This record gives sequence, structure tokens and C-alpha cells, in this order.
Amino acid sequence: MTAMKPVIRPAVPAASPSADAGTDTSAALHRRYGFTDAGRLAAVGYKHDRWVDTLLMQRTLGHPATDTADLDR
Repeated sequence: MTAMKPVIRPAVPAASPSADAGTDTSAALHRRYGFTDAGRLAAVGYKHDRWVDTLLMQRTLGHPATDTADLDR
């Protein structure tokens, strides 16, 4: 019986504070370069007299998530 090695996939995090975090220009730019939504923190900041959300985004580096080559090592 062999021990399984953990699979480590590097990711680049990005956070975008915005009043409408799902449609702002920064999020659109990150999506264009392969980032996907990883979560949303609702009403965590106060800016210009209103509460704003923070959109968390991530992009996997290296092999795609469907690649199982790392599991065979």
C-alpha cells in the first residue's frame, strides 16, 4: 500500500472591493485573464457613504484542475 501525496495547485488570489463587486471593471478584466469567482464578502467595507462588497477571485497556475498527472507521481 502506497501513501498518497497531497496535490498542491498554486493559485493567484485577487480581491476587488466594489459597490457592485459582480459587475465592476476590475472583475471583468480578471475574468478575461482566466480568474473565476471564489467568493464574496458582503458589506465588509464602507466607502463613499455606502457599504461595499469584496469579490474574491482565483486562477489556478500550471496544470488544469482536470489534469491527474500529479496524482500519478
